[in-house]
Amino acid sequence: MSNAPEAVYIMASRPRGALYVGRTTNLIWRTWQHRTGAMRGYTRRYAIKQLVWFEWHEGFEAAARRGSFVAAAEELNVTPAAIGQQVRQLEALIGAPLFVREGRGVRLTERGAAGIDRLGRAFELMGEASSAMREASGEVELVIGAPADFAATGIHRCQLHWQTF
Repeated sequence: MSNAPEAVYIMASRPRGALYVGRTTNLIWRTWQHRTGAMRGYTRRYAIKQLVWFEWHEGFEAAARRGSFVAAAEELNVTPAAIGQQVRQLEALIGAPLFVREGRGVRLTERGAAGIDRLGRAFELMGEASSAMREASGEVELVIGAPADFAATGIHRCQLHWQTF
């Protein structure tokens, strides 16, 4: 088993199209596999190519914006320990601390600050894309594919994102 941080992600075929929920320790490689059709079955059949959401950085971004793991946890409806774990996994991937812990709060290190603006813009773009899809008229057929082990235990973590997609 790999020690790399695991990302939960949602990809789509198109607005109002099929969704795929997955998890991976190499999000960049997995996204490439979806986009090039290298993955067989559901992904290829429904042309799953657009990355809609991923969880890896969500805790980091919320903690940076709110200045607190507790506030980030309240915003994302998870525990502060879950935020801490996401941040530790991301720090392990980057190879450097992203926050300085100060009493009850946190502040970004130089490395953490280097990517936060782009990450914030990425979340804004995903939100805008979700809004545009929500506002489209007509009936929507929702098709979701996920690995069986994830479907049994992890889909509920993405429920709020599906409702806004």
